[in-house]
Amino acid sequence: MVYQYKSHTITRRTCRFACSLPRYDRWASSDGTMAPNPLTAMLERVRAVLPAHLIPIIATVIVGLLTLVLFARVIEDHMSKGGAETFYPTNAHTRVLSYKLFTGGLCKGKKWQKEVQKQGFQLCDRVLSAQLPLVPSKQHVADMVRVCELPTSDPSSPPMHLPFIYPAVLMVYPNCLLFTKPEYPFPAVGSVHVSNRTTIYRPLSVEEEYAALIKVDPVVTPAKKGTEVTFISTLHDKVGALVWKNASTFLVLHKRMAIMTPSVKPARELQPPTSTPPVLDTIWTLPPNMGQRYAAVAKDHNPIHTSNLAARAFGFPGVIMHGMYFIVRAAAECQTVVARRNKTLTYPVEVTAKFVRPVVLPQKVGFKVIPTTDPGEGGVVGGAGGGKGAAPYFLRYEVLNKSSKIAVEGVFSCRVQG
Repeated sequence: MVYQYKSHTITRRTCRFACSLPRYDRWASSDGTMAPNPLTAMLERVRAVLPAHLIPIIATVIVGLLTLVLFARVIEDHMSKGGAETFYPTNAHTRVLSYKLFTGGLCKGKKWQKEVQKQGFQLCDRVLSAQLPLVPSKQHVADMVRVCELPTSDPSSPPMHLPFIYPAVLMVYPNCLLFTKPEYPFPAVGSVHVSNRTTIYRPLSVEEEYAALIKVDPVVTPAKKGTEVTFISTLHDKVGALVWKNASTFLVLHKRMAIMTPSVKPARELQPPTSTPPVLDTIWTLPPNMGQRYAAVAKDHNPIHTSNLAARAFGFPGVIMHGMYFIVRAAAECQTVVARRNKTLTYPVEVTAKFVRPVVLPQKVGFKVIPTTDPGEGGVVGGAGGGKGAAPYFLRYEVLNKSSKIAVEGVFSCRVQG
């Protein structure tokens, strides 16, 4: 009798030989006597504690995780040879990044929770940084305008300038690469994007080439539910002038010790509801596949935005929409509001955002733009600049979920003439 399995042939004699091999449950000790094998004894104790039906399940999970780690390391070594630092990653790049983010969190353990709570703890911003050129892709800009449904004067013609928040979308992939560096102590799993601040110093042409610098702020901030870490991104033109800046803050969730005192207890919203009538009040319809459509363009394939199963595993009732989608669209809508009110927008422009509640898909969300005199935590437009006669102008925007509660809010600050 011969057993066939793919290209391997196992005869009955071979099977009898394999079955007759001795079990190494005992070994010779130093005095020549036979003593129980420690590994076998440990397995027997585990078998006595755990139910029999759970042992193969646990073994399968452990082998699967080890295989995943090994697979990720092999791909990481392969990809590092070609270089993965780019603003336009391929699908292969994003898949490898997903493996690295997941397995990196497993490898880092919980030692960082004690380190971060020591007095004077800081990150090494020299190591946790990246410099690379940004050459905007006209097709990608057009795809972003289409998927975010940004208002344009001529939809048939390609955009001539980058949307205000477009570079921040491109920064997501390089920022995530910094998450995977050994010098970055925090795991990606359990880090939540809580706020964003973008400053635009002049119009950004799609024809220009920019020098990008991405780094982690070495100073971390104790928060109520963990530690806040800020990623800072800048763009400079060919003459070295600063033309764009972004600060994205992430909350690393962990148990806070008594020595970690939050600087300020965060409010649920930036400002209380106002009675001022909105200058824009509309509805955005987000279909069930909106997260997948945006992820295909933005290359942000976080599974909580694309998979119901993954979203439920992390405690959400379903797929949630990317927060950056709302900022990109809100900034463009506010820019349109300024133009419709017969005002000429001048620079610098600042767009802040705070993510308050997740938006579960599908959903119809409300969007409001309300004039305000309070810039909130902003203020970059309050100084000199914007030309003669330019005055500060502030618009508060709100993204409301189906329960009419604020999901995302922020302030659009600029200087206007007219």
